[in-house]
Amino acid sequence: FKSLLVFVAALESFAHGSNDTGNATGAFSAMLQTFQEGTTACTKPETPLWVMAVAGFFVFLGVNTYGYRVIRTIGTNITNINFHRGW
Repeated sequence: FKSLLVFVAALESFAHGSNDTGNATGAFSAMLQTFQEGTTACTKPETPLWVMAVAGFFVFLGVNTYGYRVIRTIGTNITNINFHRGW
């Protein structure tokens, strides 16, 4: 049961990180496209790969440097989470 919980938590972490990267790059991509193409041209509304890579790197960096503090705060200071309640 614990292995399944860890697997589901890993999937949830991936989904949450993907959403964070998308939220962080949305506004920047809109400004970049406006700067590059002007306000009247809207030919390709996709985010460049380099923007997604940079944003993903900084989400990775933030999780690896301060993620343990967030988990500790949520898991012990706000509420006690064990594997029964985590599911």
